[in-house]
Amino acid sequence: ISNTFIVEAGTSAFTISADIRAGANANTVLKLNNVSATTSFADARYTSSDQQVSDRYGSVSGIQVTVKGADVSLSNQSAASTTAVKGAKNVSLLKYQIVNNNISDVTVNGEMYSVTFSGVAIEVLKNLTADLYLNGTLVESKNVSTTSIGSGMGTGTLSFNKTFNVAKSGNATIEIKAQELPQLVNADYITVARTSGNNASDLNGKVVTINGSTVAGNKITIANASLTVAVDSADVADLLAAGSAAQELGKIRITAKNDDLSLREIKIPLVVGTGTLASATRLIQSPTLVDAAGNTIANGTVNTSNNTIEFTTFTNGGFTVARNTDAPLTVKANISTMAASEVNTTVGLDLTNTGSFFLKAQASVDEVGTAVVGTVTSAGLTAKDLISGGKLVVAANGVQDAGQGYVKYTVTNNGAESVKLSALTV
Repeated sequence: ISNTFIVEAGTSAFTISADIRAGANANTVLKLNNVSATTSFADARYTSSDQQVSDRYGSVSGIQVTVKGADVSLSNQSAASTTAVKGAKNVSLLKYQIVNNNISDVTVNGEMYSVTFSGVAIEVLKNLTADLYLNGTLVESKNVSTTSIGSGMGTGTLSFNKTFNVAKSGNATIEIKAQELPQLVNADYITVARTSGNNASDLNGKVVTINGSTVAGNKITIANASLTVAVDSADVADLLAAGSAAQELGKIRITAKNDDLSLREIKIPLVVGTGTLASATRLIQSPTLVDAAGNTIANGTVNTSNNTIEFTTFTNGGFTVARNTDAPLTVKANISTMAASEVNTTVGLDLTNTGSFFLKAQASVDEVGTAVVGTVTSAGLTAKDLISGGKLVVAANGVQDAGQGYVKYTVTNNGAESVKLSALTV
């Protein structure tokens, strides 16, 4: 190092650095000699007198540097094996990261994949269009090319032309999605695996080895869309005040499996504990179906001929329950004033009555409903609510100051006018 530099009085920090040539061989070891105050510097003189510095001492051990070779690897980030319906859109088939710990940027020259199909009608694979996403952005679309079939398994290929760079110490996320799953047979499955091999090069055009160059997505198995209807865990017995609006009849929970499902019709039978169905259907008026956010998603009617609450008109044409999620829904209604003969009527919702319970929903392709065998499961009775036409309800609400013998009560007035209480006897 031929530079001349000044060391001011005190302590000065110096750094010796160098660039490693891109063509350096991997695992080459470079080591600096020790830096010594007495031997490493050709000369040292005071700036004021130009006299040599005679009392130089101290040294620093030289460091060792190993040239890092190509270190590019794959990290599989595919979702777990899952089910989906034929015709499902935007389905992820394979997702992975290309991780570049190389000394330079690398260029990836097109990605290739194998597509394995378990069915016998391999021609359906020609209807599969796959999208290549690079860091979340759609960059290219290709159709599957079918190649062979044997022993009940079909094979196809996907070849993309997109060339992209992965910065050193960086990564790129690749995802292959099916625009729409073809019309496959139930229980058929598809898997996609990377077959590109070592298709990356460094800045000098040298081929870069990709560690673990093959990654595979998990199975996507074709299954029917289905719905499960059950009593929600939050459902409790309520007191329904006669002559009041928007009283809560029951809470249900609907679960969609394998596909987004749009509810189109629901008909729920009423069941009574005490009183008659005729009284219940007369008292219950203007039912509504409400979602978890409190929005009314359907306005219904009471069918007195078969004792059901029916929702056949949904806001925006339907209410969607997303694939593999559930939605809590609340049935509310106005309660009419009671006749003397209708006192103590209790009413609930019957989800187990397969004869009268009815549901219809629309999946991506097929209809789901109680009229389609095997697509809807419903069970359970909501807690029976007491329709109260009386004005006062007294209930114990726990013991207070038990040592003193105090008991706490609540008194609920469901009437339209205030009530004055006097001369309590217990």
